[in-house]
This record gives sequence, structure tokens and C-alpha cells, in this order.
Amino acid sequence: EEKRKFKEHPDGEFTIRTNSLSLRRDAEATPGKLDLRVLVTGDSHLEGTCNNSENLCSVAEASLKAERPGETIEVLNAGRGGYQLWNYVGILERYLSLDLAPDVFVVMVFGGNDFSGTCQMSHLFEGTHPKSLAPGYREKRQQAIEYNRPVMAQGYNSVLHFRDNPDEAEYTLNQIRRITAYMSTLCEENGVELLFLYLPAPLDLDWEPPFPNAAEMRLFLDISDEVRGVNGRIAADLLEDLSRASIPAVDLTPALSVDPAKHFWEKDLHLSVAGHRVTGELLADAIRELRRG
Repeated sequence: EEKRKFKEHPDGEFTIRTNSLSLRRDAEATPGKLDLRVLVTGDSHLEGTCNNSENLCSVAEASLKAERPGETIEVLNAGRGGYQLWNYVGILERYLSLDLAPDVFVVMVFGGNDFSGTCQMSHLFEGTHPKSLAPGYREKRQQAIEYNRPVMAQGYNSVLHFRDNPDEAEYTLNQIRRITAYMSTLCEENGVELLFLYLPAPLDLDWEPPFPNAAEMRLFLDISDEVRGVNGRIAADLLEDLSRASIPAVDLTPALSVDPAKHFWEKDLHLSVAGHRVTGELLADAIRELRRG
């Protein structure tokens, strides 16, 4: 357990607490068969810059329990900062091997860095690599990181990766298709329902946070509006692929676009408490719909 000072949180701090399985959860997971076990994986947005009780997994669990009193329901948070789609495969494989196999496996894909992270990990597995950055851009990128790390980590590193390596977008999509097909097969073989959530990068929304100065960063890094939209275009192709494969997916963009300044922390750029609340309710609704089907 660790208390972390954080000025943007209403309490000025939040508590990081994990259980013995490194799940972001106050209590231990209940082994054996439950009425409903949901396993959610994702990156730092899912892990949460908030208390566990405020996290979208806790919100979804409370919502599902409210309409099904007396039933055993758990929504487990297997998110971790830095994860991308190859890590999500590992989470599924791990929990299928434990006495905690889920009824529903939820993959929350973050547009800000999951695509570039999956691309880089795929190259590592295959022993290949993207072409080098344009001359001088490595130094520029480092300057931008030092100036404002959240803007780079939450979207612009990925934008630069695909701008300087335009063929990598299709390569990444093909890798994601392989991953999702494998996940789908693994879930089907084990009687698990698969669900995707797409979380847009806050800087891809119609929002200019007052701090950091994202517009200034785009000018410094020569990021045009066309280049800026690359993560969204990859996401659109991913959602279309999932639809064709009859894999349910929820695009969180419309709900979070209503008031991005409320749904994301202004400086940190991760989901805020309000963002977790909205996302958790949408997750609960999607699980209800999935189970009805």
C-alpha cells in the first residue's frame, strides 16, 4: 500500500493498493466458481490515478451487484502502466491457468500509446525494427519529454512514431488482428466472452488542456492535424475489424468527448475520478448486454 500525493485529486492524494495477485483491488479475488467474474486488462488508465474504490472496475462491480443482490460478482482490475496488446494476451493466458478463469474478459485499448507499444513489441518478437527517426528528431523528442512528459506519453510519442514510420500503421493493424484472433479463439475454447473497450487519447479529443500547452508542443514537433489523427484512424480500423469478427466493442469516445476537462486530469492526462465513473457505468451496461445475448 502506498499513499501518493496528487494535487488534482479532490483529496489531494490517493492510495495505491494491490492484492497478492498484483490486482488493483483492496480485497483478494475469490477462487472457484462465481455467479459472474469479469477480468479487465489495460494500461495505466485502467490501473488508475485514483483510489481503488473510485476505479472503473469498482464502479462496474457496484453497478452490477446493485441489480443482482445476493449473487457473487467480481470485476477484477488487471491493468498495469506500460501494458499493450501483447501484455493483454499474457493476462488472459495467466488467469485461464488459475482458479480464477473469467466469465468475461475485457480488453481496454488506449489509443494514446497501445498501438505504438504493440508495434514496437511485435518488432522485438520478430527480430525486426522500424526505420530510424529523421535526423534531429531524437533530440527534439527528448526536449519535448523534458518539457512535458504527460503530453508525450499520452499520445504524441505514438503520433511521432507513425509519422516518421508511415508503413508501421498497417503493420501494427496486422499484428493487432493476429492478437485479437488469438484472444477470440482462446476465449471461445474456454467458454469466456470477449469484450473490447476503446479509450481515446485525451489529446485526440476536441480539447486543449490549459496545461500542458499541447498546441505549442505540436508546433515544436511539426505535428500537423492530419498526422495528429493517426491513432484515431488506427482505432477506427480496429473497431471495424472487431465488428466484422462479431467481437463486441464499446467506443468510449462519444461519452468522454462531452466534457474532456471533467473526464481527464488536466495535467496528468489520465482518466479522472469522473472519467472512471462514466467508463465504469458503460462497462457495466456492456456486460449486461453481453450476458443477455
